[in-house]
Amino acid sequence: MRWASAVAATVMILNLASFTFPEIPRSRWQVVEAIRSLPEGEKVAAMPCLYPVLERRTDKALIWPRKTHDAAYEVLRSSVTTRPFTPREVEDRIERRLPSGQWDRRFELDGFVILEGRRVKGEETVGAGTRRSTRCAALAYRRPMPPP
Repeated sequence: MRWASAVAATVMILNLASFTFPEIPRSRWQVVEAIRSLPEGEKVAAMPCLYPVLERRTDKALIWPRKTHDAAYEVLRSSVTTRPFTPREVEDRIERRLPSGQWDRRFELDGFVILEGRRVKGEETVGAGTRRSTRCAALAYRRPMPPP
């Protein structure tokens, strides 16, 4: 019986010996500052790896596959810790959003991206970069047009 305990302990130690945490990027402080610079009162959606950084924000959402949100900003990471998405899925999400004209790139550094949405009245953001009409009449986030 003693040898079974020793074998179990050895297996557990060997299993954990290869466990590593992702490296903290040097640009982390710049990313955190960019997130903190987002306007108070605006809803922010973030991937699970960045959600804890939103700590004190009261109006926040989690970006999750097939889950909708109506946030004005999206905080994404396109490399390393992108779960539950693959890095390619995150890149595809960004590539679909930018040409739509409904989103602008507000910040980008070392695989971190903040997108700013320009919401249209009567629509909400839907997971995976699609848009759908809703009954609620949300106020527009469109920027004023420059004079001709």
